[in-house]
This record gives sequence, C-alpha cells and structure tokens, in this order.
Amino acid sequence: MGALVALHDSLTAKGRSAADIERAVHDQAHALDLRKMNALIQAHDRYHPIEANLPTNLRTGDYHVWPVPEGRPAA
Repeated sequence: MGALVALHDSLTAKGRSAADIERAVHDQAHALDLRKMNALIQAHDRYHPIEANLPTNLRTGDYHVWPVPEGRPAA
C-alpha cells in the first residue's frame, strides 16, 4: 500500500491532474499481487473466527457494534 501512496504523492508533486492520478493509482492497485496478504487474512480468520465476519467501517477500520443505538454508528 505504501507504493500506492508514493505514486500518488509523486504524481501530485509533478502537478498531474486528479484524473491522471486516480487512473495511475487505480491501474497500479489492480496490478498488485495480493495472494500473500489474502493467505494471511485467511489464516487469521481460521484462528480468530469471531472477527472473521464482523462488519467494519472501511473508512475508519472500526467494527460496527450491533444493535446500533438510534441508528447511529457506534463509537
């Protein structure tokens, strides 16, 4: 993931447009080989199954706690 941030920062420093940056980062992200990371996640989920299917907020990484009081995300 650091490579994606570095690419973004490099293109931003060169004054590339937001569309060019998005396209370049998207292309590089799709080229990543995530098999090793996925294997690590699967191994973790086998040993910690209670965490395997917990819904998370992708922006914050926080787990959603159910029930959510008054329809608001749990803190």
